[in-house]
Amino acid sequence: MSETIKPDYRVAFDEESDQVTFHNRESWWKNGPLPADAEVLPPLPTEAYEEGRTAAPGYDIHALETEWREWWASSGRPKLGNPSAAFVGFCRSRHERAPIQRMGHSDWDEDPAAA
Repeated sequence: MSETIKPDYRVAFDEESDQVTFHNRESWWKNGPLPADAEVLPPLPTEAYEEGRTAAPGYDIHALETEWREWWASSGRPKLGNPSAAFVGFCRSRHERAPIQRMGHSDWDEDPAAA
């Protein structure tokens, strides 16, 4: 049985300085705030997605993340001290402005399986 195992770190090689750098996948984004001129935001930790789902129930959390990243880039890529908290705040704000109303089973006119 072949199983792919993903290490708990990522490796980056800088040819110019001829150095290899290892980054812990679970905490490398916590080392400090992003510089204002950063080209990309770091990957979000699992907890940010869980908190985002709680803050914006019913929304597609990955669609919200894409929208948040696009908004961040279009707003001049401001420096974020805590990208995870900024994402959860974006989710909360989106839900407050346009909450998704989910229908319960008793709200359906007919059994969806019969349609």
